[in-house]
Amino acid sequence: MSNYRPISLLTSFSRIFERVIHTWLLEPLHNNILSREQFGFQMTLTSENATYILMNEILNFFEQ
Repeated sequence: MSNYRPISLLTSFSRIFERVIHTWLLEPLHNNILSREQFGFQMTLTSENATYILMNEILNFFEQ
């Protein structure tokens, strides 16, 4: 009997709770708290976007 674990609904509750807290914490960050150059913690911005913007800025600098 000591080797058996009890059945628990904690995993599904914790997943729901984690998703609610995740949404609650990230919503203010997307409302202009993060700078537009921040690529690390935003879902839609990747390292490819950062590279593209950097290359455009370098090319614009050389054109001027």
